[in-house]
Amino acid sequence: MLPRLLERSGRTTAGSITGFYTVLVERETRTTRWPKVFGRFSTGTWFSRVNWPTGALAGD
Repeated sequence: MLPRLLERSGRTTAGSITGFYTVLVERETRTTRWPKVFGRFSTGTWFSRVNWPTGALAGD
């Protein structure tokens, strides 16, 4: 669900969708991947559709 939501924002021939995303992380541990995921998302390293189902991130 998350990749589908993130991929909806942008420009198309029908118009554009602007997305503002906020992530609340309770605590960060060595096994916590969400801060890393959204840190890369905000710096322009996008998700790879091929790698997403395995949990791997683009660039890992």
